[in-house]
Amino acid sequence: MDPSENPPNGVAQSARKDRLESWKSIANYCKRGVRTVRRWEQSEGLPIHRLQHDKAATVYAYKSELDAWWASRRPELEKVATRRGSRRGRNVWLAAGLAVIAVAAGMAYLFKPPAALPFAERNWVLLTRFENRTGEAVFDGTAEYALGLELSNSRYVNVVPRERVKDTLGLMRMPPDTPIDRAVGREVCLRDGAIRALIDGRVEKLDNTYLLSAVLVDPADGSNVRSFSERARGQREAVGAVQRLAVQVRRHLGEKLGGIGQSLELEKVSTPSLHALQLYSQGDALMQEHRPDQAATLLARAVEEDPGFASAHLLLGYALFNLGRQDEAEPHFERAMHLADTATDRERYFIQASYYQRLPGEDTLAIESLELLVRLYPDHYWAVSNLSLGYEVRGQPRRALPYTLRRADLRPNSFDLQILAAQKLVVWGDRGRAEPYLERAQRLADLDDVGPWRTAGLRMFPMHELWIRGDAGRALELLADVAGDPGAEGTPGRYELQWHIASFNLNLGRLVSAREIRRGTSGPGEAGALLAWALGEEEAAMEALQPAPPSYQQAILLARMGLHEEAEEMIAHPAAPAEVYAPFLPYLWIDLAKGELALARGNAAHAVDLLESTVRRLRPWPTAYFFLGVDALARALEMQGDAAGSLEVLEQAAQYKALAVFWGPALHFWMRNELMRASLYRRAGRDDEAARVETEILDLLAQADAGHPVVRQLTHK
Repeated sequence: MDPSENPPNGVAQSARKDRLESWKSIANYCKRGVRTVRRWEQSEGLPIHRLQHDKAATVYAYKSELDAWWASRRPELEKVATRRGSRRGRNVWLAAGLAVIAVAAGMAYLFKPPAALPFAERNWVLLTRFENRTGEAVFDGTAEYALGLELSNSRYVNVVPRERVKDTLGLMRMPPDTPIDRAVGREVCLRDGAIRALIDGRVEKLDNTYLLSAVLVDPADGSNVRSFSERARGQREAVGAVQRLAVQVRRHLGEKLGGIGQSLELEKVSTPSLHALQLYSQGDALMQEHRPDQAATLLARAVEEDPGFASAHLLLGYALFNLGRQDEAEPHFERAMHLADTATDRERYFIQASYYQRLPGEDTLAIESLELLVRLYPDHYWAVSNLSLGYEVRGQPRRALPYTLRRADLRPNSFDLQILAAQKLVVWGDRGRAEPYLERAQRLADLDDVGPWRTAGLRMFPMHELWIRGDAGRALELLADVAGDPGAEGTPGRYELQWHIASFNLNLGRLVSAREIRRGTSGPGEAGALLAWALGEEEAAMEALQPAPPSYQQAILLARMGLHEEAEEMIAHPAAPAEVYAPFLPYLWIDLAKGELALARGNAAHAVDLLESTVRRLRPWPTAYFFLGVDALARALEMQGDAAGSLEVLEQAAQYKALAVFWGPALHFWMRNELMRASLYRRAGRDDEAARVETEILDLLAQADAGHPVVRQLTHK
C-alpha cells in the first residue's frame, strides 16, 4: 500500500487472498517498517487482528481494512511525516541533548491508548449483519444477534433495538426487513442522529477454527476506529467467543469491567447452542412482524435444541398465547420462570415480569420486576413499554406518563409514539413538554408518507387541544377552516380528514353537520360503518360494511345491530389477523367481539367472563370499541345484579374523557357510558353524584343542536 497510490477498490473475493498473516507482511503491504505499523496500531487504530493460541497470539490483517484505514488517516499521518522530516537537519548536539526526552516521549507515544471514539455511558451502538464466510448457514444472522444480546447485558452500552431501526428504514423508504450492512447501517445512524457507534463484522473458518471479528466504526465519517477478534474451536465454542468479543468492545468503549459480581454475570449466556440461538433470533423477528404462528414453529425447535433456553420458552409462550392457545402456552411460561435464575439480570427480571403479568392479581409483582429492570437498564425498550401499559391497565394513567414519554424518546422516528406522548401531555396540562413530540411528529409527516389516517389526526390536533382546554367555540372556528378546504375528490387523506371532522361534530352534539359531512364521504369500511351507526344511520352502516374485509370490530357492530349469526360467522372466519393498537395482544379484539355476542344473546355470565379482563387490558387505547366494551361489561354485571361492580367499571372509564377526543367518535360513546353511570347513581339514591355527571355532559354538549336527544332528556328531568 504505497501512500502515493490510491488504495485498491473493493474486498477480495477470497478471505485468504485478503489476509496478511504476519507483522512483516503487513509492514510490506503498508510500505513501512514493522516498528511503524506496530506503533500505528497503538496510536492510530491500525486494524490488526489477533488469533490467540495457548501461550501466544498470531497477528493478521485484511488488506481491505488497511486500505479503508489509510484513506481516513492519510492526511494526518502525512503531516506527521512532514514535521519529522523537517527536524532531520537540526544540529547533532541538540539531538544528543534531547535524547533522554525523545526516548521518554517515544515510549509514551508507543504505549498511548488507541484513538477512541467519543462514547459516553448509555450511548447507542448499532450492529450490522455480519458477513458469513464460513459457508455454514447456522452463522447467517446469528453472530451479530448473539453479540447484540451480550452487549445488551451491559449497563453502560445501549444496543439499538430492532423497532428503532425499522422506524428509520421507513424514513429511508426501505422495507423493514432490509439487511443492515455497513452502508445501510451508517445511513441509519446518520438519519437517527443519536447513534454514536456502528459495529461491523465477519465470521470465517480456517480448518476447524472459527474466527469472529468486529470493527468499531465512526458513523460520522465511516472510518474504522478499532478492530477486535476472537476464535472458537468448533461451533460449540462460538457463543463463548462472541461473549469474549463483547467484553473487548465494552472495555474499549469505556466500560469498567471487573469484580466478582460482574465476572459471574459475564459467565451466563442465553444458550450455548448456536443453532438454538439462530432459531430464537428468527422467531423473535417474526414476532415483531406480528406473525406468531410462524414464530411458534421456530421457537418450538429452539427449545427442543436447548431445553434450558429460558428466553426461548418465554417467547414461545407469548407466541402460543397470542394465537389463543393458552393451554399450550402455560408450560412454557412456567419453564421460563423455573430457568430464570440461570439467565442474566436483564433476561431474568423480564421473564419474571412477563410471568406475573399474565396472572390475575399479580400485576404488582410484575410492576416491581419491571421497575427494577428499568433501574438497571433504563433504555430497555420492552421493559419501558410494558411499564407504561402496565400502569394504564391498572387504571393509573398518571403513573404511566413518564414511561410513555420514555418510550417515545427511545423511538424518535415513530410517528404513533410521538403523537401519543403529545396527547398525554396535553391531557395532563403540560403543553410545553408536548411541543418537542409534536415537532417530531410533524417532521416525520413531512419526511415520510405516514398514512392518511395519521396525517388527518395530526391536522385535527389543534382542535382537540382547544376542546381539552374548554374552548369548544374556538375549536369549531378552526374546524370550519379545515372543513372548508378538505381537498378535491380523490385527494389522499380527504376521506380520513372528513371522517375526523364528522366525528368531532358528533362529539359536540352537532348531529346535523356530522350527518351532512358523513354523507359527503365515499369511503366504505369499518370506520365509516362505526360513524354511521353512532349517528343512528344503521342502513348506511350496513352499506359501509358490505365491501369491507371481515374483522372482529365489524363483528362487534353486527352483534350490536342484532345480526347475531353474521357476527358469529365473522368471528369464526375473519379475513386477516385483527388490526389492533397493541399488535402483540390480538386476542383482545376476539374476546371483545365474543363478549358482545354473548351479551346480545342474553348470556350475561359468559359475557362477564370474556369482557372483564379484556376491558381492563384495553385501557391504554380509549377507542370507541373500548367504551363499547365498558358499556357491555357494565350492562352484563347489572344483569347479574352486581350494580356496584357495574358502577366501578364505569367510574374507571370516566377518567379517559380527555383522551377519548383524539380517537374519532370515542367521546360520543364515553358520554353514553356516563349517562348509564348517572342512572345507576340515581337508582342507588346518590342524586348529588348523578347531578354532577349530568351537568358535565350538558357542558360538553353546549354547542349541540337544538333538540339534541341527550340534552332534551337531561333538561326535562
